[in-house]
Amino acid sequence: SYHMQYSHGISPKTGLPFSPPIDFRVTKKPNAKLGDKPEVKEGKCHSCKKWIPLVGPRLGEVLVSTRVDLWKHAAACHGYSTLNGESDAYFEDLIFKRLREYGASNPSSSATAT
Repeated sequence: SYHMQYSHGISPKTGLPFSPPIDFRVTKKPNAKLGDKPEVKEGKCHSCKKWIPLVGPRLGEVLVSTRVDLWKHAAACHGYSTLNGESDAYFEDLIFKRLREYGASNPSSSATAT
């Protein structure tokens, strides 16, 4: 669960991707130190409405995903909360419905939908 959460942004509580930020902004850092970025990209949390950094503060290449701060925040803040309209990782579109019908009419098929 640690790997899925911090490498891929998958909630250990729901098994679904964390909801994305509802808004974005770039904030200038007036007192940026040598080696720091002069501005910070941030995303607004849908649950608590706080601005969360989306990238690391330092200049140069990063070894760890820059979204870790966002995913750590989401794990602590969101719980089971998602954006309105988010319910699952797939859509029940026409293709899904046809595959489900095919699986129901052909029990020996390995293409049954769950």
